[in-house]
Amino acid sequence: MNYNINFQVAAVIITALLLYHFLTQKKLHNANVKTFTYILVLSGLYILSDLLGTLTIMNYTVEDEGTVMGILTGIYLLDIVIPYILYSCIPDSRENEKKSGALSVICAGITVAMMIAVLGNLGSGGFFCFDSNGVFQKGTGYVFLYLYALVYIVLIMLRMIRSREDYTPEKMSIAGEFLVIEGVCIGVELYTGYIFLSDFGLALGLIFLYLMMNNPGDYIDSTTGAFDKRDFDNWIQEKFTKGIEFHVIAVELFMLKQINKVYGSSTGDLLLVQIARELQNITGSVQVFRTTGNCFVIITDSLTEYEKSRNSAGKFIALIDKYEKFEELTPAMVNEFVDKVLVHERDRKGSIQTTQEIEIYFNFVGRYVPPAMMTEPTAEEQAEIDRINRIKDRRHQQYLRRKESGWQRKYEERVKNEKRAKMQAMKEEIRRQDRENGVYATAGSLALEPTIGMPE
Repeated sequence: MNYNINFQVAAVIITALLLYHFLTQKKLHNANVKTFTYILVLSGLYILSDLLGTLTIMNYTVEDEGTVMGILTGIYLLDIVIPYILYSCIPDSRENEKKSGALSVICAGITVAMMIAVLGNLGSGGFFCFDSNGVFQKGTGYVFLYLYALVYIVLIMLRMIRSREDYTPEKMSIAGEFLVIEGVCIGVELYTGYIFLSDFGLALGLIFLYLMMNNPGDYIDSTTGAFDKRDFDNWIQEKFTKGIEFHVIAVELFMLKQINKVYGSSTGDLLLVQIARELQNITGSVQVFRTTGNCFVIITDSLTEYEKSRNSAGKFIALIDKYEKFEELTPAMVNEFVDKVLVHERDRKGSIQTTQEIEIYFNFVGRYVPPAMMTEPTAEEQAEIDRINRIKDRRHQQYLRRKESGWQRKYEERVKNEKRAKMQAMKEEIRRQDRENGVYATAGSLALEPTIGMPE
């Protein structure tokens, strides 16, 4: 039988992309993030094992029947264990700890029973086997594998919902949609027998969970890029619940309304963005929250880190206050603000237009990167940059060939001589004009009468 594995391949790709975006996005290392990490990694492993199982079935030969049956048994055992591990990794609310403890025991018993049944399939073929023509046959017990996975999906979703108090009805409806889609995909797979949609439904469910649990738009302040107040409240509540020690540094901005009124809201927003970035650089902590319009809060996990962050912030603010009003930028001021400046070598030689990196490090802040350099170029701008870089690369290679042959040195000497001769001619012309205007004269052209004695 020809199996359609396109949906399984698509599920693997979707899960890999989702994992990449989740790992690279800005986030706190709280219980919610840990839970979704478990879900994403274990679900990806589950989908990948299903794809490997399908490929094993498609490459079945009678000579390798024992090996194939052993591999499939191991894959199905993994498919049974992963849901239980995932269910155990998700924390439940304190109100339901006793109930969840009893339910976990029941789930463990069901998992062990399913594993024993799959191991017994090697002798009975009640779950799956191959007929005399080498076609994969699903036994009467195969449907229990689907029911087992679906039951665990429901249990995991319920535990996740119970453990989060901030889930709105809209977010809970997403969980219901996920269950409906997965149920339909399993039904289509059971009905056709060769279109594997269950893993694709699981991948779509992971997207729904990502939007429900870790959508950056839900906890990142849209203006500054710092974490917002709701994420701050959840983070603090989690620390209180677990009894974790933490320290708080509050920074309040004054006269922000006046800045918006005089210079415009865009200038005020740019100031907030820069302040949020510098607070993170100064403290070295990613736990920077914007709790109100003009207030930022930094969370540190240890007293040493707190003292270091507070001292660095205090010194930097004191330095700004010291030079709040000035009319001239003096070398002494630059020395106090700037720690060091690193000038890198040009990235290409032999090109008129080239890039040269310059790093500026401020005291108590570290390296400063202008906001304009952190924006991503558009598709048209990137295409133009790539075109210019290709031209620069070609000219750089031409420069290296000229240098190796010695022609570059001759060219540079000729250019220097031409510039030197041009400069000398310009000087002579200026001297000639000065002589004509009586401003300049050589010593030999002056008619001086010799005198004897001391000058008056």
